[in-house]
Amino acid sequence: MPTLLGQLEPDAEDEKEIKRHQEKDAKALLFIQLAVHEAIFSRIAAANNSRDVWMILKIEFQGSSKVLCSLMSHRSISQ
Repeated sequence: MPTLLGQLEPDAEDEKEIKRHQEKDAKALLFIQLAVHEAIFSRIAAANNSRDVWMILKIEFQGSSKVLCSLMSHRSISQ
């Protein structure tokens, strides 16, 4: 049955898939939290899902895309 926004409401199969995805995400989040040092954990503790944690860690250890571009151009110049 369509909602006010014209979208279909999820059926039982969709809800199962959503729940399965949420469970996998929670498991991934737990594994990441258990694997990092407590000094790093404080930086990711507020994240709500594994993707957010992964992005925080990526920026923390690789830098933003601007930093990466700068590093790559600097390396190619110095070689």
